[in-house]
Amino acid sequence: MITRTHRFLLPVYLSTLHASRSSLNRGVIHQIVRNASGFPDPTHRVIGQPRPETHPHLLKHGEVTPGITKGEYSDRRRRLVRSLPPASVLLVPSAPEIIMSNDIPYIFRQNTNFLYLTGFQEPDAMLALTNIPNPSLMKHGEFAVAYNHDPGSFLFVRDRVAAREIWDGPRAGPDDAHFIFGTQESYSSSQIYDRLGRLVDKAERVFFSSSSPSWTQHRSKLIDNIPKVEHKLSNYDETIEAMRVVKSPAELSLMKHAGDVAGTAFRRTIRAVKRDGLKTESEIAAHLEFHCKMQGAQRLGFPPVVAAGPNALTLHYISNTDVLHRSSISPLVLVDVGAEVDGYNSDITRVFPVSGRFTEPQRRVYNAVLEVNMKCIELCRSSIGISLAGIQSVSVGLIKEALKKLGIRFNSDNTEYLRYFPHNVTHWLGMDLHDTPKISDLELVPGMVVTIEPGIYIPLDDVNAPEELRGIGVRIEDDVAVTESSPLVLSSAAPKTIEDIEAAMNTE
Repeated sequence: MITRTHRFLLPVYLSTLHASRSSLNRGVIHQIVRNASGFPDPTHRVIGQPRPETHPHLLKHGEVTPGITKGEYSDRRRRLVRSLPPASVLLVPSAPEIIMSNDIPYIFRQNTNFLYLTGFQEPDAMLALTNIPNPSLMKHGEFAVAYNHDPGSFLFVRDRVAAREIWDGPRAGPDDAHFIFGTQESYSSSQIYDRLGRLVDKAERVFFSSSSPSWTQHRSKLIDNIPKVEHKLSNYDETIEAMRVVKSPAELSLMKHAGDVAGTAFRRTIRAVKRDGLKTESEIAAHLEFHCKMQGAQRLGFPPVVAAGPNALTLHYISNTDVLHRSSISPLVLVDVGAEVDGYNSDITRVFPVSGRFTEPQRRVYNAVLEVNMKCIELCRSSIGISLAGIQSVSVGLIKEALKKLGIRFNSDNTEYLRYFPHNVTHWLGMDLHDTPKISDLELVPGMVVTIEPGIYIPLDDVNAPEELRGIGVRIEDDVAVTESSPLVLSSAAPKTIEDIEAAMNTE
C-alpha cells in the first residue's frame, strides 16, 4: 500500500518528471509515479464497496455506484460549488457507524446528502467543497498526485488499519479515495480539523449539512480547533435538497427499477397467499422482503405495513403480528412496502382480499379510492403549474365526493372528512422515503418524483357509515415521475385494478 510519504514526497521521480510536467496531466503523473515506485495501481483493489473492476456484475465501467457515474457525481459537486457565495466552504459529513448493542453495529446506511455528492459508502468521512481560488489542503513539501480535475473538492476518509480490516473488511483509505471517487485530494479523517484550518481562515462563510447525526460532534470539534469558524457557520441543507428534488435520467431509471422490484414482490406475494396458504401478516412481510432482496434490493425502504382487516385503520401499522382471518368474512389486507435499490426508494401501497375475490362492499370502497388515485396522478404534469399543496387540495375535494357516493354522512363544509382521510395525498420520493423535507411548496417540474396515495378508512364504530363498509381501510399508492404532459408511473409493476389483483392471485 502506498503511504502518505510515498504519495507526496517522491523527489527522485519528481525531478525526473519536472521538465515534461507541463505537457502531462495530473492523472498521467500519478500513474507514472505509482508504476515507477513499484506500488500497485488502485484500479483493481477491493475496497469497502463494489467497483466496476471488482464487481462487474453490479457496476458498469465508469460508475461509482450502480447507475451513477463518476462524472455525474463530479457534476453534482461542481453545481453545488457554483451555488455558493464567493469565498465559501461547504462541509458535508457522512453518517457515523451506529452500534446496536455492545460491539454489534446496525447495518450501515450512508447519509443521503453525503452519498448524493460522493457515492462513498463508508462511515466517519467528510466532504469539503470550496470556491476559494486555487484551493489545496496540502502542506509544504507535499505533492498532489490526483487523477482528476475536480478542483475545490476534498474527501476525508478513515485510514487503512490492517487490524480493523481483518474484522470489518477493506477500506478505500486516504491514499486512493480521491482517485476512486473523483475529488481533488483525499486525506485521513483524523486530519480534518488540521487540514481545514487554513481554508476556513480564508473563507468568509462556512456552510454545512446538518442532516447527519455526526454533524453536532463535528461542529464542536471545528469550533474547538478553529475558533474563528463559529460566526461563519450557516446551514446549506435546503440548497442541497433543491438539487436532489429534481432527478437526473440516471436517477429516474434507478427509481423505476426500485418500483419494479417492489411491485414484482407484491405480485409474487399475493399469489403465494392463495397458492401457499399464508396465514399471518408476518408471513406476508417475510415474503415481501425476500422477493425484494432476491431482485437486488439492499433493504426495504421502511418497515412494511401488512394490515389485515381493521388493522388497516392504523396508518403506520408495522407490528405485523396478527392472523389474516378472524371471522367468516374474508378481510382485505393493506400492504405498504418499498424497496431501496442502489440508493433509491420505491413506496407502494396496495390492498388485496385474502380469499382472492373482493366482496361487493370492498369493491365499492376500493374503486372509490382508485378513482381518486388515477385523477391525482394526471395532475403530475408541469404544464398544469401545480404544487404538492395544490394536489392535496384537489384530492380532498375528490375524497369528499367519494364519501358521499359511498353513503357516508359527514359535514363537507368543515374538516369532518379527516375522520376518513387523515393524511396528505403526496410527498417527495427519492434517495429517502420522505425525501427532501426542507423543500415544500414548489411547482412541479419534470424530473421530480412524488407519491400519490389517497385513502379511505372507515372506523368500526362509525354510525354515519353504512354497516357493511365499517372496518374497511383502503389506500392505493403509486410513485410518479413528473413530466411535461404525460406522468410516468414508476410503480406500474404492482397490479392495481380489481381485475388485475384478482387475476394475479388466482393465476398459477
